[in-house]
Amino acid sequence: MTIPENKISFNEIERKISQIMNAEGRKMLREVLEAWDKELMESRDKEVYRHKGKQKTTVKTIMGEVEYSRVVYEIWGNGVKVGHGYLLDEAMGISCSGQLSDLLCAQIIEMSCKGSYRDASRTVSEMTGQTISHTTSWSVVQSAGKEIDGHEQRLAELASEARGSGDIETKVLFEEQDGISLYLQGKSRAEHGERKDMKLAIAYDGARKSGKNRYTLTNKVACANFEGIEDFVSRKEGVIAGAYNIDEVELRFLNGDGANWIRRNLMDDTIHYQLDTFHRNKWITEKVSDEAVRKTIMQALYSNDPELLLHVIEVEAISTDDEMQRENYMKLQCELSTQRASKL
Repeated sequence: MTIPENKISFNEIERKISQIMNAEGRKMLREVLEAWDKELMESRDKEVYRHKGKQKTTVKTIMGEVEYSRVVYEIWGNGVKVGHGYLLDEAMGISCSGQLSDLLCAQIIEMSCKGSYRDASRTVSEMTGQTISHTTSWSVVQSAGKEIDGHEQRLAELASEARGSGDIETKVLFEEQDGISLYLQGKSRAEHGERKDMKLAIAYDGARKSGKNRYTLTNKVACANFEGIEDFVSRKEGVIAGAYNIDEVELRFLNGDGANWIRRNLMDDTIHYQLDTFHRNKWITEKVSDEAVRKTIMQALYSNDPELLLHVIEVEAISTDDEMQRENYMKLQCELSTQRASKL
C-alpha cells in the first residue's frame, strides 16, 4: 500500500464523510417533506383549505439547513376567510424556537447545559455545518424552559385536585431534595442579587444494577425551580403525580440535608424524613475535631441505636475541657435529635 506524501488526517476524513452524509440526508429530508406536503394537499378539505401556490422555507436540522417548498392555503370557515396557513408546518409539529427541528433544539439545550451559550453555539455550528448564534441558543433554552414550566404547573393543578395522571404503581416511593446557590448574570443579577437559591427534587421507586459497582434509579422524575417553598412543593407533587399513581403509594421516604424548607414536605404520616448520609457524616466531621472521638460516634451511629448515639455525644460533651468543642458536641446532639435520630 502506497502512503501519499501529503497525509490526510483522520479528523479530516471523518469531517469530509460527515459532510457528504449530511448533504445526502438534507436531500432525502427535502424529498420526504415535499412528498408529505403533496399527500396533505390531496387529502385536504378543499372547502376549508384553498390552494394559493407554494412558498419556499428553510428548517435547521441536525444535518444542516434544509430548504423545501410547501403549499400555502387560504383558510375558510362558514364562508368567511379566516387566515392563511401551511398544513405541512402543522403536521411537522415543530415546537422549538423558530424554524429549528426538535432534535436540533435538544442538541443545543444539551450543549448549553454543559457550558455557555457561545460555546454551545460554536459546537453545534461545527457539528451541523450551519450558523447557530448564541442568541439563538439562548432563545431555544428559554423556550424549552417556558414549555417545561407550563407543563409542570398544569401537573401541579391536577395534583391539587387529586387528578394526577400517573400510572406507575409502587408501595414505596423514595425522594431526595436539595438546594443549590447559583451565580446570576445580567438582568437577573440586577433583580435578585449576585446569587439565588434553586430548589431541586427527584423521586424514584428503586434501583437496578447497571454495572459492577453501579446502580441506576428506576422510574426517576425530577424538577427544579427558584420559586418559594409552597409553590415548589406544589410543583414537585405535580411532577410525581404525573408519573406515579399516588393512591397506591403507602410509604414515602424523603432524604435531605436538614433544611427547614425540605421538612415542609412532611404533609402527612406516609412521608418519613431522613437526613441524607452525606450531610449527616459531614455534620459529625465538622463538629468533632478529635479523630478517636469521631470514630466512637460513628460506631454508635452504625449500631442503629439512636439513644446510644445521643448518649455517647453527651458523654463526650461532659468529658471535654474544651469549651468550644463542648458547644459543638451539644449542637451536634441537638441537630441529630431534631432530624429524627431514630431514622438515621
